[in-house]
Amino acid sequence: MPNSSEVFKKSFDNSVKDLPKLEPEVMLGLNKMKDEMSEDEVPKKKKSENKEATGSGSSGAYSGPLFGDNELKGATERMVNTFESVYVENKGKGKFELHFLPALAQVSKVMVLRTEDVDKDGNLDVLLGGNFNGASMYQARYDAFFGLILKGNGKGGFSPMIPTETGFLQDGDVRDIKIVHTPKGPLYFVTRNSAAIQIFKKLN
Repeated sequence: MPNSSEVFKKSFDNSVKDLPKLEPEVMLGLNKMKDEMSEDEVPKKKKSENKEATGSGSSGAYSGPLFGDNELKGATERMVNTFESVYVENKGKGKFELHFLPALAQVSKVMVLRTEDVDKDGNLDVLLGGNFNGASMYQARYDAFFGLILKGNGKGGFSPMIPTETGFLQDGDVRDIKIVHTPKGPLYFVTRNSAAIQIFKKLN
């Protein structure tokens, strides 16, 4: 399947009996590239095959599969067929439709979505926040996202509103957005890892 990724969970050397569940939020952390895996994680026989294939004086990397079919037998398998941020629309009668978020919402990891009729036009809009600074050094930080408001049209469609134009300009490793309604209007609390809370207030 194109643009898909598989994750397998198993104690391949039988050193661990009870492995953690493959929860969605940790699957990306388990899905390591071969050049990112530590020496202890690569089976010894693969190291031997690599030595035979490249020569003892070569620094080339093993390019074959890390695990054979027999080794994968009994492993828990999960597959991701897209890494784009999406939302799923409930069409009723057990039918659902997958919608990809606009390009401006794809520049980094989306960690939180909150619905709110921001412009009071009777249609729900979506507030987004994200980024992820805890990625490994092989991946680098996901820090290109400054938050976003998606304006809803009431028919399941959303269009992005540029952060520099709306003023809803987030910064950092955002994890949650809370909306607090006050007599003077709503306040938007944006919580971030290792940083102070950002508070936004509508000007009109």
